[in-house]
Amino acid sequence: MDAGVLENIGLTKNEVKVYLALLDLGETTTTPLVKKAIIPPSKVYPALDRLIQKGLVSYIVKQNRKQFTATDPRNIIEYLNKKETDLERQKESVEGLIPQFLLKQKMREQPAEAQVYEGKEGIRTIFQNLFRELKKGGEYYVFYSANIEEYQEWKLFFRNIHIKREKLGLTVKIIHDESLRSIAMDIKKGLRKYNVRFFKDPMPSSWTMIYNDKVLIATLSPQTIGFVIHSKAIADPYKAFFQSMWKRAKA
Repeated sequence: MDAGVLENIGLTKNEVKVYLALLDLGETTTTPLVKKAIIPPSKVYPALDRLIQKGLVSYIVKQNRKQFTATDPRNIIEYLNKKETDLERQKESVEGLIPQFLLKQKMREQPAEAQVYEGKEGIRTIFQNLFRELKKGGEYYVFYSANIEEYQEWKLFFRNIHIKREKLGLTVKIIHDESLRSIAMDIKKGLRKYNVRFFKDPMPSSWTMIYNDKVLIATLSPQTIGFVIHSKAIADPYKAFFQSMWKRAKA
């Protein structure tokens, strides 16, 4: 049997030896297993523990002794499916960090103008500037993830911002994580040009807004502070990343 195939899907050499030995032996204690797998007892127990965690081995206790057995071999497919799901979640988590990495890289390559705003009035000033700079029919993009208490605290503030945005004829696209759906939909009630989508898995806690050649990166609590970076070289990758995430998010 080609043990290399099992190693390629993430099993260690010892796990493969133990698993294949169990397939041959059936239900057994560790003594015959050590002989069949040809590995030291000190290596057998860790391998068994990991195989149990992977769902490939189970055990029962008879006369105060553990009897191990390989589970249905089709569980290997379930193990791979779980790895695929975990990998997809890891990929989404890393994708959430990519804009920050791009920002660091671009700021090193090209000087960028940055301004700092503090407090709720500082955030209000950021929106006032946005409203002045975007023409009617313009569009801006937002990533926003926070705990529910923070969003609830800022709910009225954002509702008033979007009322003004609508009057100015501006469109917004927002990506939230799923936990904020209820509050986001309350803010949206009755408003036009307010497009919002959600990610099932939590996103990194942050607020990012992109418009024209500017990127806002802010936190609202415990300290309210926002950094507005003016750089086309930075804003363009953020816009491209947002559009990619927008296609994957769910309404």
